[in-house]
Amino acid sequence: MSRNANSAIERIRAGQQPTERELKAVLRGLTFFRSSARTESAHVDFKRGFHDTTKDWADLLKDIP
Repeated sequence: MSRNANSAIERIRAGQQPTERELKAVLRGLTFFRSSARTESAHVDFKRGFHDTTKDWADLLKDIP
């Protein structure tokens, strides 16, 4: 994962708000799952909807261990 993605995850774990750039880096790093995953697993969690808002990004990152 990129430095920005790791920074986003660390901020969330610390209870802080990640930047938009950091959140987008996380999503870019995870896009390969979308094309290869067919079912949910311990590492894949499908979302019904997603909007490019800070709240949706933060909600998404909460699911990353």
